[in-house]
Amino acid sequence: FRGDLTERYRWAEGPTKMEAVLFTIDSATGKCGMCEKSVAVASTTVSGIATYFETLGAAVTAAESCVEADNAVVTLLADIDLGDNDQWIISGVFTLDLNGFELAGSDSSVLCIQNAETNVTITDSGEGGTITSKNYGYAIYATSGTVTIEGGTITSRNYGVYTTSSIVNITGGTISGD
Repeated sequence: FRGDLTERYRWAEGPTKMEAVLFTIDSATGKCGMCEKSVAVASTTVSGIATYFETLGAAVTAAESCVEADNAVVTLLADIDLGDNDQWIISGVFTLDLNGFELAGSDSSVLCIQNAETNVTITDSGEGGTITSKNYGYAIYATSGTVTIEGGTITSRNYGVYTTSSIVNITGGTISGD
């Protein structure tokens, strides 16, 4: 699946042939409307109401308009490999909960934070949550804004966290780089 949680078609065996069948993904539960399997990889909770997404990018976008009073949390629901893509966070005040899962990438950075008003707190409510740069990039690259690391393991073959003009608070977790 790619994109937002909307109507989708899937091939199913009909009485005489294969046919496209319309199904929906419930953004309130993250489950497929046909098979009831969870297909969401992340959720965004704003003011106590959770919405489920197929991509981390969509979950982050939903949180980027949040302010501190929203108590917004983006929660990983599965391991996510961004491949050669970066996950940019350009605004918002929210928590990224690794929830025991891995956020990995092999591009120059995994998580990129920019904009002076951006404030992201990284936690791990599960066990073993990680942000991992598989190549020589940075696990977290912050050019401005505030990053608070309260939990999780952040690893890179270069710098675990690289910052130019941002504020980085470290109160927990593990950070390593070669």
